[in-house]
Amino acid sequence: MIYYCNEINELPDDLFDSLLHYLPQERQMKIIKMKKKEHQRQSLVAYWLLVYALHKISGSLIRVQFEYTKYHRPILKDIKLKFSFTHSGNFVACAISENEIGIDAQKVTECTEGMAKLVLGCLEINEWKRLTNKNDKDEYFTAAWTKKESVLKYKSLGLQGNLKELELGGKTGILSDQRTGLFIETKRQSDLFLSICSEKSYHVFNKVCMTDIEKIIKLMEGAG
Repeated sequence: MIYYCNEINELPDDLFDSLLHYLPQERQMKIIKMKKKEHQRQSLVAYWLLVYALHKISGSLIRVQFEYTKYHRPILKDIKLKFSFTHSGNFVACAISENEIGIDAQKVTECTEGMAKLVLGCLEINEWKRLTNKNDKDEYFTAAWTKKESVLKYKSLGLQGNLKELELGGKTGILSDQRTGLFIETKRQSDLFLSICSEKSYHVFNKVCMTDIEKIIKLMEGAG
């Protein structure tokens, strides 16, 4: 399941403060130390999307606690479900599954040949060069980038992985890797591309509004 919110810029300060108040101390400090307000909002809403998702799945209000892998990927403490966060601009998403999952979103990025050579593999570079329209080149690059990042997140490799070694192309739709049994679903979402790597070929998307998150906060306040 994919839970997403594209109202980050509409988060009022008083709701920001309330959402921050109910976070574990460690998570609060991490967000406060972020220099950009945009990054604070993204990280904060990502956490609450996870709380919202767990509430929908289990019916329980859970103040999520994290543990971390050796690659600094957060994992749920005392909960067997897997999750992955992504954010870009006004968009934040949380993918949650019983099995490993990786998700990545990126606003369409202007791509120079130098950038393409850093990210794309040999076959992808050739496909990219055959495109004559600049917008098509930028979209191909962005879609390919999100696919690669979703795979690295699935594998918990993050920045440790080599993007160029993953030859996945820049088309939307569902890509099946027969060797691993994994699927990569890539779609256009307004001004960005979104990719999910998992053992499933299809994912249900659930839009979460700020009012939905406010309801979770009120439930927590009522629970004490």
